[in-house]
Amino acid sequence: MKKFDVYYGMPEVGGPGEIPHIIPGPPGFGTMPDPNEPEPEHIPHGELKPLVHVADGALVKGADVTAEVLTEKQAEKLNISCSEDLTGGITVTGKSTYDVTDSKITLSGNCVNDFDGNGAGIQVLGESVVTVKDTEIVVDGVLRSCLNANEHATMYVENCVLTCKGGEVPEGWPGAELVGGPGMVEAPPSMGVSGHSRLSLTEGNAHSYFKNCKVVSDGWAGLSTDGAWGDCYLQAQNCDIEVLNPGYGTFSDEGCLVVFDDCRMKTASHTIMLDRKGKARMSRIQAESGQYFAFFFSVLGNSSQVNELIVSDCDIKTGEDAFLVSGCNAYIDIRNTRITAENGVAIRSELSQDPMNSPVEPGEKTYGVKVVLSDMELCGDILHEDTNRQMAVTLKHATVKGAIRDAFVTMDIASRWYATADSNVKLVGTVTADQLDAPKGVTIYVESEAELNSGILASGGKLVVK
Repeated sequence: MKKFDVYYGMPEVGGPGEIPHIIPGPPGFGTMPDPNEPEPEHIPHGELKPLVHVADGALVKGADVTAEVLTEKQAEKLNISCSEDLTGGITVTGKSTYDVTDSKITLSGNCVNDFDGNGAGIQVLGESVVTVKDTEIVVDGVLRSCLNANEHATMYVENCVLTCKGGEVPEGWPGAELVGGPGMVEAPPSMGVSGHSRLSLTEGNAHSYFKNCKVVSDGWAGLSTDGAWGDCYLQAQNCDIEVLNPGYGTFSDEGCLVVFDDCRMKTASHTIMLDRKGKARMSRIQAESGQYFAFFFSVLGNSSQVNELIVSDCDIKTGEDAFLVSGCNAYIDIRNTRITAENGVAIRSELSQDPMNSPVEPGEKTYGVKVVLSDMELCGDILHEDTNRQMAVTLKHATVKGAIRDAFVTMDIASRWYATADSNVKLVGTVTADQLDAPKGVTIYVESEAELNSGILASGGKLVVK
């Protein structure tokens, strides 16, 4: 099988107005957590019970399934159908190389702890490399995933149809009382999502690559990451991704690097969520979200961490704010992208109401929220409402048509701002009066070191220089 185009890398966070390089070199592997450090006793775990098990290149279990080919190297025209709790499809461990082609896996029944991955349609562990092609996987049950990649594994998924139905939590099921972390049967309430299964989960130092796939999840998550060790990587190319009920299309936290290109994504709530040190790049995405395109937050982290997102050549439609930064630092780089938010807000920061959000101590300096808009026209407001940090907005060959409130603004000579509602900003660098405009009845309040004259703007609005 021809390997996918691999786009590694993420820019380092720069200063205000500094647009970093897109793709540095590939990252190195991180460090596995200390196995001697005990975990909390309340975390539930399920037994590893796959129907097909390949370990260190040997087929150690393959009964109770039908296949045209089933060897230690490959499965072709494999058919798995199972409704037993805690029973998985294919698990590949150790140092194995395995191909799954033209197969169908249908699993139902409930599982325990999707971080473990036990019960997934296909699970890849150790240093194994698994290629899944022209295959359909349908799962239904609590914490039942189509795919799981963990440890130092690599997984390639091409031309596949993946469906996750989610299931309902039985009374007294393990993990039902957890509100976060391994074993939880639903996402923490502050994330605003529903459902009981993530369709795909990439963890540890695993790398997952999806190409030409159709992904349909009932809720919670489509292609997710979690529990990173320092080199967790998720890539999707030319995929159709749909999340039918509140949930996210993809997710990045703790340094997980997520790269999506040429995908079509429709979600009931969020296209992407970024937590703590989330890193993502999304190019040529057609996204339709019931709430937000990107939701940035920080749970159980610290106030120095920064979420980073680059968006280029995308078409974004949202029911609420297109980009919402909730009580955290963020670097948001948007290039040549069309944004349509039904509520008229393109970018908003807010104070988090989540009690597990990373607190900011009085007087503490924070990175803040830094937004760079390049080669585009943005129609929508930019509203900074987080009093714990500052916002800086840089325009490079860009036009903004909307209010900007409580932000530092830097504009190059090719940029313009047309304020559609009363605004207040501090202008940084050289800005001329003819780069600012507003309709009659709208006032732009600015602090600036430049020589700007207070007065009436071209369209009848008012400029007030403090």
